Amino acid sequence: MQSTVWKYFLVLLALTSCIDPVNINLKPEPDQLVVEGLITNESTQAPIKVAYTQPYTQQVGVIPKPLQNATIYVEDQNNNRFNYYENAPGNYIPESFTGVVGNTYTLTIITEGKKVYQSKPEKMVPTNPVDGVSAELRARPKVDSQGDEIIEYSFQTFVNTSDPAEEKNYYMWRWIGTYEVHTQPQDHTRDVQGTPVPDPLPCCAVCWVTEGHHNISVRNDALINGNKIIKQPIALLPILPENFSFRYHLRVKQYSLTEPAYNFWRILTSQVTGVGSVQDPPPASVHGNIFNVDDEKEVVLGYFGASAVSTDAFFIDRGEVPFAIPRFIYADDCRVLKNSTATKPDFW
Repeated sequence: MQSTVWKYFLVLLALTSCIDPVNINLKPEPDQLVVEGLITNESTQAPIKVAYTQPYTQQVGVIPKPLQNATIYVEDQNNNRFNYYENAPGNYIPESFTGVVGNTYTLTIITEGKKVYQSKPEKMVPTNPVDGVSAELRARPKVDSQGDEIIEYSFQTFVNTSDPAEEKNYYMWRWIGTYEVHTQPQDHTRDVQGTPVPDPLPCCAVCWVTEGHHNISVRNDALINGNKIIKQPIALLPILPENFSFRYHLRVKQYSLTEPAYNFWRILTSQVTGVGSVQDPPPASVHGNIFNVDDEKEVVLGYFGASAVSTDAFFIDRGEVPFAIPRFIYADDCRVLKNSTATKPDFW
C-alpha cells in the first residue's frame, strides 16, 4: 500500500511540474483482496464485503472488482458456524444470529478458485452504555467563491460515556444522521432544443436522507482510565437549507475494540483525515488481521472485527438554529437525492 501511494504521488508530481516531464515505468501490481467485516451483539448483522483492488490505469475512480461466488462463514470458539450468503456482487449477508460478548470469532473466506483466507480470532469485549449525546452551535469565518467573507454555521456533536477502571479500553464511534427534505417535483422541466419545458413529476416531494454511515472516530483510555469520557467529538454538521429546514436526527453507536482493531482504525482514520501537505510523514502501511492460509506473504487489506455496541440518539430541532434558513429549491423527485427515501423512518 505504501509503495502504491508513493507511486501515485510521483505521477501527480510529474503531471504538475513546470520542468520537463519524466517517464515513470510503474510495474503492474497484483490485485489485492479487500475485506470489510464486523459482527456485533446486535440482532441484525452488517454484511461482509469482499472485493479486489484494481491495478493502476489512466482512468480515475476505478471501481473495485467484487469477489463473487465465495464461501464465507464465521465460527466462534465452540465451532458454532454462521454462514453468509451473497445477495449482490461481493456483498455477503448472514443467517440470523447475534454475537455474544466474551466470545471469540474467526472469519473464513474460500474463493471459487479454492484460495482460503482467514482472520485472526477476534474477541468481543464489552462496552459501557452511552451516557448521552449533545450538540453545540459553532460559527467560523469563511471566504466564499466570490471572495467575500461569510460566517459558516454548524453543529458540533458530542457523546459521553464512562470508562471502566483498571483495564485497557478501546472505543470506536460511528454516527448516522437523518433529515427531512422537501423538493418541488411539480416544477420539474425538461430540455427541448435548449428551451426548458414544464414537465411536472407525480412523485415525490418529501423524503428522508441519511448520511454519515462510514464516518468514524476512535479513542483509547490512556489519559482517562476509570473516568468519564465527556464531550467526545463525533460529527460536525453544517447548517444548510436541505438538512436543517425541519429537524435533524443523530444516532451515535459506540463500539468496543480490541487493541489490534484500535490500532488498525487509528492508522486508517489518521490517513483519511490528514491534510496531505508535503510535510506529512509518508503513509503507514495499514496491517489488517486477514491472511491467505497457504501464503502469508500475500497482502490482504481490511479488517474483520467483533464489537459490543451501545447506542443513543436525539433530535436537533429547527428552532435551535438562531437565524432564518433559506428555502431549499430542488425541482425534482426527492428520491433522486443520494441516500434518500420517501418512506418515513419509524423514529420520525
